[in-house]
Amino acid sequence: MISHARLGVRITDTEQLSAALAQCRADTLRWVPLGAGSNIVPLTNVDAFVGQIEVRGIQLREELADQVVVQVGAGEDWHAWVMHALAQGWYGLENLVRIPGSVGAAPIQNIGAYGVEVSQFIASVECMNLDGEAIVLDRAECRFSYRNSIFKQRPDLTVTSVNFTLLKRANPVATYPDVRAVLAQQGLTTPSADELAKVISDIRQAKLPDPAVHGNAGSFFKNPIVAAATATHLATELAGLVTYDVPQPDRVKLS
Repeated sequence: MISHARLGVRITDTEQLSAALAQCRADTLRWVPLGAGSNIVPLTNVDAFVGQIEVRGIQLREELADQVVVQVGAGEDWHAWVMHALAQGWYGLENLVRIPGSVGAAPIQNIGAYGVEVSQFIASVECMNLDGEAIVLDRAECRFSYRNSIFKQRPDLTVTSVNFTLLKRANPVATYPDVRAVLAQQGLTTPSADELAKVISDIRQAKLPDPAVHGNAGSFFKNPIVAAATATHLATELAGLVTYDVPQPDRVKLS
């Protein structure tokens, strides 16, 4: 399907973004930032100024004994960034391989997979409001929660880059049953970060179509979080019910 916007522009730096927002204000146009285009179903005609955010760049900002802080442009491909981080020996994001989309979209959704959420490794998010003012929100100010962030309540903010705090020593998280099952089949009782990334990549590729090959609108869902007592009751009626702990008292997440 082809979708036509009132106006459109490719944004490669913050100066271009500032100019586009100024035009929106001058022409009283609605501003719609766009990442890689996954997880959207556009109308045939979009009465707005659509900006494709293509701000690139990966810069090591700080290196400490056990961690690094890396600034990544919002327009970088998410999977490519995860693989680059692994190649550099920067760990933490390996469970999030093969998630389609751009780096700038990751904090908006607080993307997560196989026991890891991106918010665990975000130091701050750089963005710009509709007045063209540059704003930096630290992790607390982003108000991250399960598949949620302040950016969903603040569509006036356009993400330009994300600052990640990553580990210099791998601490692989292999808690999900299907991941553990594949690791066991391969005899990987204590997988490296690269081995874990490969297993999760293979699982995702087996389950999901590649949007670069098969055009699709993506996939998004939230597992229900219920009272622990409700989960206990459901388990008596549903054999094999899978639950996961969440950082909330007396609450659990259902598969």
